[in-house]
Amino acid sequence: MEWRLEKRHKYYDWARIEMRYQYMRNLRKTDNIKGLAMCLRQDLVKNIGNICHHKLFNKCHRGTKILIENYHNEIIKCIKTLYNSQKLPPSLKLKFFAEARHSYGQTALFLSGGGAFAKYHNGVVKALYE
Repeated sequence: MEWRLEKRHKYYDWARIEMRYQYMRNLRKTDNIKGLAMCLRQDLVKNIGNICHHKLFNKCHRGTKILIENYHNEIIKCIKTLYNSQKLPPSLKLKFFAEARHSYGQTALFLSGGGAFAKYHNGVVKALYE
């Protein structure tokens, strides 16, 4: 837990992530929807500040740096705020989410092993679906 609480680490740009986290949090709390949309357009990239570096995920059995987890949770809150906002017309919301999907990409699940793992694969897919 001590390692997780320490923000600084050589494998990611912790100062940038901290700054962006605080900035997004402030925009959300002040209900600055247009600023929030602009900020999210900049930050919705898969490896911003090198937060996906594999060495940040092999130190603990669960999770990574608390700052990275807080940053991801803030992005989720900001996306929900943007989605639920009445200040932004539906056409602009649709445009924002289409652009975000284009820049961030889509997630895929690959299951291999043939018929031997079919029962396990069905269980995984069922759990993910639920």
